Amino acid sequence: MMKTLKTTLLIILSFIFSAQSFAFEHELTSICKHPSKDILYVAGEFNTIILLDANSGKIIDQIDVSFPVVDMQFNKDGSQLLVESDDRKVHFIHPETGEESKAIMGEKFIFSADSPYFLNVSWIKSSVTVYDATNGRILHTIKAKEPLSAGFNADFSKVLILGRSYEIAKEKSLITVKVEEADGYNPFNKAYIEQQNDGEGCDFLVYDLASEEISQQFVLPYDTHDNFDLTISAYGDKYFVGAWDILLQISNDGSTLPIEPTEASFTYASEVSSDGKYLFLATNQEGNILDCETGKVQRFNVAQDFFAPTAADLTRAGEKMYLLSQDYTIITLDNYGVEMKRFQIKEGLANGFGVYYYNGNDEGEDRNAEAAIINKVRAEHSWEAINLDETEESEYAHIGSFDSKEKAEAFIETLDENDLNYKVVFSPLPKSK
Repeated sequence: MMKTLKTTLLIILSFIFSAQSFAFEHELTSICKHPSKDILYVAGEFNTIILLDANSGKIIDQIDVSFPVVDMQFNKDGSQLLVESDDRKVHFIHPETGEESKAIMGEKFIFSADSPYFLNVSWIKSSVTVYDATNGRILHTIKAKEPLSAGFNADFSKVLILGRSYEIAKEKSLITVKVEEADGYNPFNKAYIEQQNDGEGCDFLVYDLASEEISQQFVLPYDTHDNFDLTISAYGDKYFVGAWDILLQISNDGSTLPIEPTEASFTYASEVSSDGKYLFLATNQEGNILDCETGKVQRFNVAQDFFAPTAADLTRAGEKMYLLSQDYTIITLDNYGVEMKRFQIKEGLANGFGVYYYNGNDEGEDRNAEAAIINKVRAEHSWEAINLDETEESEYAHIGSFDSKEKAEAFIETLDENDLNYKVVFSPLPKSK
């Protein structure tokens, strides 16, 4: 009973803390590794891509872009860095010069490490488009009714598609294992209990790239449309779906097994190993690993503090996983979740880090009061006063620049101690700033 209460408390506290971290406006979103070089590329909602030595963590270079980065990944030979922007475009960027050669408009892009392809999932057009990851040429257009997401098997010979979410009359007959309510709070258990009786499900399609045909099609008794960070993969003759609060195994005959981790927590980042055998689901610096061969789940935990920072992204490279945390920490793991190395980005390369204030008040006393607090702290640095009226309402005002992450955080902490009301965030400054 005590263990159940402790687990429930940890999940709730972890969720509260994660929710607070997730609200960070200039958050980190992406990490990927160059296929043939020991260089990591890290990006977020701050129009900057940071290049780091994968062994030492030292910043090598920085690429400035004109948009917040949603996701990114390399093509197979490393000649193109595919970067998804917040306006639903994929930008083909030279990984050394930062020059953009082309951009493709889409709806929901899916990247995969080591892949010769990337996908565009279009709910509006009811299709999944397969692109050449080197030149952006369209190779296949797969018709799928209102698709939700997609992925690949390990050798990229098949496209796995989660299709539309809809009401199904035969849901009970599709439930192969009925989930019973667990003691304590388990988000996966809660999701399965709700979904096995809600009368809704979704399509699952397997498209063979060689034959250009749908080779398998199933109806799943679980609705995944509201899930966060979906990863779809295959191992052997089984398929797998991992996400926010769901982990499914789909057999070759279409039967679906809901897998319930004993120590479950919400998933903020997920990734599958190169061979498809291990599926990682990370909350912060801990999470679960599904062995897709045995169906067993093991817990990994490399957190050094009780309130570990939220996971921003996971990427694979060979036999390694790189876990990016929202505090700029990068942890290298093996396929069993054992920590191999960690470092934290602390210094800026070009101009360091900028601090930004969310200008949320209308003109008047409230805005003036906020400006007075900011200018008081700026005066301690011998900086001239700023005028918040020069920044549009609901936009960010640049209120300070620092050569290290720690100094930027200390500045923000001082503002908080002076009871600044609206949000203040920091992010790397562009080279041109």
